[in-house]
Amino acid sequence: MLAAVTVLTGALLVSSASAGSKARIVRLSDVQGSVQMDRGTGDGFDKTFLNMPVVEGSRLKTGDDGRAEVEFEDGSALRVVPNSEVEFTRLSLGDDGQKLSTVQLVAGLAYVNYRGKSADQFTLNFGHESVTLSEAAHFRIGLRNNEATLAVIKGRYRFRLLVKSLRNVDLSDYLREWLAAAPKTKGNLKLEVDVDPQSFL
Repeated sequence: MLAAVTVLTGALLVSSASAGSKARIVRLSDVQGSVQMDRGTGDGFDKTFLNMPVVEGSRLKTGDDGRAEVEFEDGSALRVVPNSEVEFTRLSLGDDGQKLSTVQLVAGLAYVNYRGKSADQFTLNFGHESVTLSEAAHFRIGLRNNEATLAVIKGRYRFRLLVKSLRNVDLSDYLREWLAAAPKTKGNLKLEVDVDPQSFL
């Protein structure tokens, strides 16, 4: 038996959409220190400048003293700190004009302040995980040595786990023990757990 265990501190949804057009207006809205970009033209990393367009396939890298902010059309922003690298794997428009953005955090630390509309989609991949936003959120993700940390500053977050077990295993007891050992929630943070049993036999 395979159970999909969803740990909810909100609702970031994963969905698919058509590729559509790539007519997007995404730019470097702040550049400080050593910041380079590879625009996928075969020339490698070059120096950046303020208001430099960011296109699909671009890679942005900061040095020891580098900081950068990328602004999207809806006012959403992605900020990276020193010694970080991100790749903009998808910057396109869907069939109905919705903005479809996918960013890969290769290394370092990134802050995301998302202000998109409900039809838009923003996905941030990091390591073997990903976060897909469907509503306003502000969060931070760090990736060092293949270990990721996520902090939600404002908004909601959904994390899904797949747990494989034999049919006679009581997953409810396992989950109770697992949650009891987990750090306790603080402030106005709310934790919800849903179990969705699934069988692939």
